[in-house]
Amino acid sequence: MARVNVFKMERIEKERPTVQAEVTSGYTSFEIDGEKYFQIDM
Repeated sequence: MARVNVFKMERIEKERPTVQAEVTSGYTSFEIDGEKYFQIDM
C-alpha cells in the first residue's frame, strides 16, 4: 500500500492513457495523532 500526499501530487501528461480493469475494493477512514487518513483496500 502506498502513502500518497495529495498536496504534493503533480499532473503527468501521458501520450496514451489507459483505463485499467475494475476491481473489488473497500475503504477505511481513521485518525492517528490528530491526522485523518483515508485508506483504500483491495
